[in-house]
Amino acid sequence: MELDLSDVMLAQLLKTNQRYQMFQEGEGIVVGVSGGPDSLALLHALISLRPCLQLRLVAVHVHHGLRGEAADADAAFVQQFCLNHEVPFYLFEADIGAMAISEGTSFEMEGRRFRYESFEQVAQEEGCSKIAVAQNLNDQCETVLMRLFRGAGLKGLGGILPVRDGRIIRPLIEVSRVVIEAYCDRWGLEPRQDHTNAETDYERNRIRLEVIPYLEANFNPGLAETLVRTASLLRDEEACLERVAQEAYEAVRVPEVRVFDGAHGISLTGFSKFEPALKRRLIRCLAREVSGGVLTDFNYSHTEAVLELASDLEGSKALSLGSLEAQRVYNTLWMVEAGHMADVNVSADWEIQVEEISRAQWDARRGDSDGIAVDLDRVEGQLFIRHRAPGDRFKPFGMQESKKLKRFMIDEKIPEAQRHKIPLICDENRIIWVYGYRMSEEVRVGPATERIGWLTLRRQEQTVF
Repeated sequence: MELDLSDVMLAQLLKTNQRYQMFQEGEGIVVGVSGGPDSLALLHALISLRPCLQLRLVAVHVHHGLRGEAADADAAFVQQFCLNHEVPFYLFEADIGAMAISEGTSFEMEGRRFRYESFEQVAQEEGCSKIAVAQNLNDQCETVLMRLFRGAGLKGLGGILPVRDGRIIRPLIEVSRVVIEAYCDRWGLEPRQDHTNAETDYERNRIRLEVIPYLEANFNPGLAETLVRTASLLRDEEACLERVAQEAYEAVRVPEVRVFDGAHGISLTGFSKFEPALKRRLIRCLAREVSGGVLTDFNYSHTEAVLELASDLEGSKALSLGSLEAQRVYNTLWMVEAGHMADVNVSADWEIQVEEISRAQWDARRGDSDGIAVDLDRVEGQLFIRHRAPGDRFKPFGMQESKKLKRFMIDEKIPEAQRHKIPLICDENRIIWVYGYRMSEEVRVGPATERIGWLTLRRQEQTVF
């Protein structure tokens, strides 16, 4: 098959690839192929690029078990096409209807999940770095409209990502359906047609068959291109604002040494200075950190509820957010996974590390929040870790008199529910460090200090509470 760079679809595919750096010379690509016009044109175009770019292609077809003989014919068609063009072929079959009912999800969601799991499995087995799927410019237009009708922020209105996670690529995302169909006609591809695409039972089909033609006829003949261009601008805006939000989040987040039992927090002093748009992003940054980097069920109503909680200055209040919980205590907004407030067993989870250092080394470490410098000759006996106990007193650094530990924690605005969980580093007679907050005046390094010890507290193993 000859490579024709004058072909409109192929030229746009190459332009899109250059813009988004989707695939490089010599890469292995798994191609999802249903047998319809879009995926067949994509596979055919990549086959035409295979010799000059040394691409290694693998095709995957997923039989959803929903369309009987028509689906069987689709699978056979794709398999034969791959055989004719010397492309390795994988077939996955599933009863998506039964799986969706079992999982309590829609056919569309379950089908998508199974498809991408299948693609990932083959990518790992074949050592392919990319997975190519065939959404096109019109699919992008439909997606933007669907999200607009449902309600979405910048991220949602940015539509389908051309590249997701550096691995899922969509080389036809800037190619219209008309151009794809012309490509199929030119090369005599004769793709399969899914009759369910003509049914208006599904929201996307209604938008494609009814809403978009109406808008094009009455408002903007170039609606698809306009919406896709707008989505591209919004993705750029989203990326920029997300970087700004992450920088702001780092400025207001509670230091790691004050994080309790998997909870993370932000200072409301800094938070209150930002505009509402940035506040919402900071709340999502906080929720994302608590959730391990992925937000699945944290929605607009959750964000607004936390925003209201953070703005309420009366007392301490808590909020249930489905899989997360939020609480404002004093001037800190805390968030944690629901039900993850178990106590820390300090003796099992932490260990004290002591390093004798020189004054020069101490000077270099001033301001380091990971540890404290103590006069080793003023430490009495062995060091150990415990929780607070009734009657505890503590002489905070810089003070001439001791005070009740309870009063110290109140003054530091430590949440009451967390006070008994804070590790206390003690010698045989006193508290010398309330971890994450203040060391004791009684072991401070002075001009006459001869031996300086650098104390740090480390988890013996990383445990998420």
